[in-house]
Parts: sequence; C-alpha cells; structure tokens
Amino acid sequence: MNDREQVQRLIARTGALYEDGHYRYSSGLHGSVYVEKDRVLANVDVASKLCYRIAKHFFAEKIQVVTGPSMGGAMMAPFVAYYLEPKAISVYAEGERDNRYFRPSVVDMIAGKRVLVVEDVLDTGGSALRVIEAVERQGGEVVGVAAIWNRGNVTFRYPLFCLVEHLTYEPGECPICKAGNLPVETPPSLH
Repeated sequence: MNDREQVQRLIARTGALYEDGHYRYSSGLHGSVYVEKDRVLANVDVASKLCYRIAKHFFAEKIQVVTGPSMGGAMMAPFVAYYLEPKAISVYAEGERDNRYFRPSVVDMIAGKRVLVVEDVLDTGGSALRVIEAVERQGGEVVGVAAIWNRGNVTFRYPLFCLVEHLTYEPGECPICKAGNLPVETPPSLH
C-alpha cells in the first residue's frame, strides 16, 4: 500500500471520507470526494499521523517556524513543529479571511526564520496566501506550504505538499454534472 492509500485509510477510519458522490465545495468547484476536516482533526491519533507525514516531507528544509491560519492550520502547526528535527516552534496567524496577522508578542519569532505554512483544506488558497503575506511582512522566509487536502487545484509560488488531492471541476466542466447521474450534494458539514 502506497503512502496516499495509507493517508486515505487513516482519514476513512475517522468516518470523515465520503467517496463516489457529487459535491459542491465552498469554492464553488465540484468533485466526487469530500473529507470532513473537523472529524479528521478531532481524532488526535489520526491528525498526529497526518502531520508527521507533512513534517517528514519537509525534514531537509531546516524549518524553524510552523504557522497556519486559525482554526485548522493553527491546530496542525504544533503537531508538525513537534515532528520536525530540530524541533520548530509553532505560532498561528490571527484574523479573518483577508486580514491575517501575528500578535506583536510572536513577531520576533518569525523575523529572519524559515517558515512552513500549514492548512487543513485548500479551497481557493486565500487563507494560506494571507498567512504567507503576514509572514513576509514580518520578515520571515516562507519555504513551503502544506495541507491535508487540496480540493481547489490550488498552487503557490512556494513548494506545495498535499497529502490528498482529488480532481475538482468548474460547474460547467464537471463530468458528474454532464453525466446527469448524481444530483449535487451538500457536504455533510453544511447540513
């Protein structure tokens, strides 16, 4: 079993994996798979194992700080930081959507440091991008971005590592819509 299959199995173990459906994500894109991120992160054993895989991918990068937007990225950052060698510190970016910032008490922990930005799910990449901008404003060096799931075909100008990626489509290009076999479902977390 390859690493991607192991990740899928871990996520499925939490009851958070919905496959072979027809979902409309918050980005407006459509896809056949949905991961209930809150169920994944609530399972500390699974969240820890997923974050270890992210840390392992970046072992050679000499990461000094791991950060992410509140909530999901902020929940993941301490796990990832813990698994890095040497140990990194973890801080989180506060604020909402277009306004991400770091409290003055942690700014000196970012300036001049090698920083990894983590996020639970990438839909449009906007939250992670705002964190990248906040890190750069404070003089940190972003060396990569990582997420559990990229469900928006998101890319950055920095190396991106995602544990799970599934094809997503604009509504007019969605093969599931075109086939007409499945109605669009509301993801379980939005019920």
